[in-house]
Amino acid sequence: MSSVVILRALGFCLLLLMLGGCAGGPQETGQAGPSGVPASTAHKQPESLIGLDRAGLTSTLGEPRMLRREAPAEIWQYRSRSCVLDVFLYETPGGIETVTHLEARNNLAEAVAMDRCMGSVLRRT
Repeated sequence: MSSVVILRALGFCLLLLMLGGCAGGPQETGQAGPSGVPASTAHKQPESLIGLDRAGLTSTLGEPRMLRREAPAEIWQYRSRSCVLDVFLYETPGGIETVTHLEARNNLAEAVAMDRCMGSVLRRT
């Protein structure tokens, strides 16, 4: 068998494996998902804030401790004992301000893990 035929066969097998991995996605069952986070609390992950409007952000994290406007952004700041979570909202073409960026830091302004900071902020509320 030539090396070209073997490489094509391996490439085809790899393609099938990759496509097979895309076939099924996680289902909402209330049980822990692949990350070990229960599906019922998955919306509490930092990336779940992206795209929320003001009402969605308020229902998730509550009222911010501080709100500041730095055109074109509006920054909502949440604090816990261990960290500060800044949530940046920008206006969409439709005129609605939505969350587009997050930053987490400790009280010395050093970056910290976003998920830990958000968990700390959520425990505070």
